[in-house]
Amino acid sequence: MILTVCANVCIDEYVRTDNTLILPAGKGVNVAISLKNIGLDAQCLMFMPEQSKDIFEAYLNEHNVKGHYQLTKGKARINKKVIDAYGNITEYSGSYVPVNKHLESKFIEKFEALAKDARFVVISGSLPAGASQDFYKKLINIAGGDKCVLDASREALKEGITARPLMIKPNIFEFNALTGRHYQNEQELVKECKNLINQYGVKYILLSMGGEGALITDGKKAYSAHMHNDNIVNTTGAGDSMVAASLKCILKGQDIQDILKCAVAAANHKIGHLEPYIKDTQYQDDSKTVLIKEIT
Repeated sequence: MILTVCANVCIDEYVRTDNTLILPAGKGVNVAISLKNIGLDAQCLMFMPEQSKDIFEAYLNEHNVKGHYQLTKGKARINKKVIDAYGNITEYSGSYVPVNKHLESKFIEKFEALAKDARFVVISGSLPAGASQDFYKKLINIAGGDKCVLDASREALKEGITARPLMIKPNIFEFNALTGRHYQNEQELVKECKNLINQYGVKYILLSMGGEGALITDGKKAYSAHMHNDNIVNTTGAGDSMVAASLKCILKGQDIQDILKCAVAAANHKIGHLEPYIKDTQYQDDSKTVLIKEIT
């Protein structure tokens, strides 16, 4: 079983010229559904505003994902995402439902019990208002860094990386914020990634760069890849799809070249439809056509 953590759930309302789609969401939710759709057992632990539990429970049941809930007050925030004909998103985010130290402690109790039976743990997304900045670090320390994947930003990433997770998957903006720098080329990025691996003991860094593709390094070798797509419908969930696909490769003992190929193919597969998750294993066939290059 793979356990995903979604500390900050939301309701996403996708508005296009031809239709509107409303879905329960959050990065941990998207990862869990993606994992299930590619043949892996996944469960999701969430802070859950009590007035929104029913809709999330029904949604996860529909996708055969078991949900676990630490209830909070109120309703889940609503994110309205207006998508133009080119797949560009203008987002209007609702207010966060806050948590407190007591709720954090109750969440950690649930997490500790679930993490014992998990092969991997995926901790992703932003922290809710009121949460400790080192909340994800605490979770990684409890589960054991060697089985945790961290996909976060800001202080949650800065604190979390010190717990030595197996892999981090920042996007380029999150990476720049983490290091306090901007980079001119892939060589500079890889050099900084290797520095972080040496400093913190992370095994893999998978860096997504939007339209520029992605790169991966284990501190020794580094590769980049790009896959063109003329049919961009919605980019939300592309990073979550990368996490799910890369974890499947890691479970199979594949090398970083295959991890990168599958991650890029999964993201490319996802952006071709509106829903924020991988729908099936078609990306695995597509991964065979992904061209990668070694970065030296």
